[in-house]
Amino acid sequence: MKFDLHTHHQRCGHAIGTIEDYVKQAIEYGLHYIGISDHSPYFYSEEDHLYPTIAMAKSELVPYIEEVLRLKE
Repeated sequence: MKFDLHTHHQRCGHAIGTIEDYVKQAIEYGLHYIGISDHSPYFYSEEDHLYPTIAMAKSELVPYIEEVLRLKE
Protein backbone atom coordinates (compact mmCIF):
# COMPACT_ATOMS: atom_id res chain seq x y z
CA MET A 1 0.00 0.00 0.00
CA LYS A 2 1.46 3.36 -1.05
CA PHE A 3 0.80 6.52 0.96
CA ASP A 4 2.19 9.90 2.01
CA LEU A 5 1.06 11.23 5.38
CA HIS A 6 3.35 14.27 5.60
CA THR A 7 2.61 17.02 3.11
CA HIS A 8 3.02 20.80 3.26
CA HIS A 9 1.39 23.28 0.90
CA GLN A 10 1.65 26.96 0.01
CA ARG A 11 -0.29 28.08 3.09
CA CYS A 12 2.50 27.04 5.47
CA GLY A 13 5.01 29.41 3.86
CA HIS A 14 7.80 26.92 3.18
CA ALA A 15 6.33 24.80 0.41
CA ILE A 16 4.78 25.33 -3.00
CA GLY A 17 1.63 24.01 -4.61
CA THR A 18 -1.99 23.80 -3.60
CA ILE A 19 -3.67 20.97 -1.78
CA GLU A 20 -5.42 20.10 -5.03
CA ASP A 21 -2.02 19.87 -6.77
CA TYR A 22 -0.88 17.37 -4.13
CA VAL A 23 -4.06 15.30 -4.38
CA LYS A 24 -3.80 15.13 -8.17
CA GLN A 25 -0.13 14.12 -7.94
CA ALA A 26 -0.98 11.45 -5.36
CA ILE A 27 -3.57 9.99 -7.72
CA GLU A 28 -1.05 10.08 -10.59
CA TYR A 29 1.52 8.25 -8.42
CA GLY A 30 -1.05 5.62 -7.46
CA LEU A 31 -1.10 6.45 -3.76
CA HIS A 32 -3.85 4.84 -1.69
CA TYR A 33 -3.81 7.58 0.97
CA ILE A 34 -2.52 11.11 1.34
CA GLY A 35 -2.34 13.03 4.61
CA ILE A 36 -2.83 16.77 4.51
CA SER A 37 -0.56 18.03 7.28
CA ASP A 38 0.22 21.74 7.03
CA HIS A 39 1.38 23.52 10.16
CA SER A 40 -1.62 25.06 11.90
CA PRO A 41 -1.69 28.71 13.02
CA TYR A 42 -0.21 29.93 16.29
CA PHE A 43 -3.29 30.70 18.37
CA TYR A 44 -1.44 32.04 21.41
CA SER A 45 -0.77 35.33 19.59
CA GLU A 46 -3.21 38.06 18.60
CA GLU A 47 -1.36 38.41 15.29
CA ASP A 48 -3.01 36.70 12.31
CA HIS A 49 0.19 35.43 10.71
CA LEU A 50 2.86 35.37 13.39
CA TYR A 51 5.38 33.18 11.53
CA PRO A 52 4.70 33.41 7.76
CA THR A 53 7.49 30.98 6.83
CA ILE A 54 6.50 28.36 9.41
CA ALA A 55 2.71 28.13 9.70
CA MET A 56 -0.48 29.28 8.03
CA ALA A 57 -2.34 32.41 9.08
CA LYS A 58 -5.29 32.09 11.45
CA SER A 59 -7.48 33.62 8.73
CA GLU A 60 -6.53 30.71 6.43
CA LEU A 61 -7.64 27.92 8.78
CA VAL A 62 -11.34 27.79 7.82
CA PRO A 63 -10.65 27.98 4.05
CA TYR A 64 -7.96 25.30 4.53
CA ILE A 65 -10.41 22.93 6.25
CA GLU A 66 -13.07 23.64 3.62
CA GLU A 67 -10.62 22.89 0.81
CA VAL A 68 -9.46 19.63 2.41
CA LEU A 69 -13.04 18.46 2.93
CA ARG A 70 -13.99 19.41 -0.65
CA LEU A 71 -11.03 17.45 -2.04
CA LYS A 72 -11.53 14.47 0.27
CA GLU A 73 -13.55 12.63 -2.36
